Amino acid sequence: MNKESLKNHNQSEYDIYEDVERIKSALSTATRDLKGRAGEILTNSFEDMKETTAKVGTSAGDYVSNKPLQSLGIAFLIGATLGLLLRRK
Repeated sequence: MNKESLKNHNQSEYDIYEDVERIKSALSTATRDLKGRAGEILTNSFEDMKETTAKVGTSAGDYVSNKPLQSLGIAFLIGATLGLLLRRK
């Protein structure tokens, strides 16, 4: 190999390593962005779930307060049904 060929070969390797480093950097940035977005989505979902649970709890409490006998009957039927289903093994 002559000196010019060796120089071009080394320059070519350098360019490849530089390209690999740029790709690694881009992937690292994309990964951080994806983690941030995933965390944001999970946080929003958790907040939505908390709000929905609070609304359901309030609605259930209001229903039980307004109709205590029906609530007791529904609870009894659910309990009896679950008891029958779990007993059958």
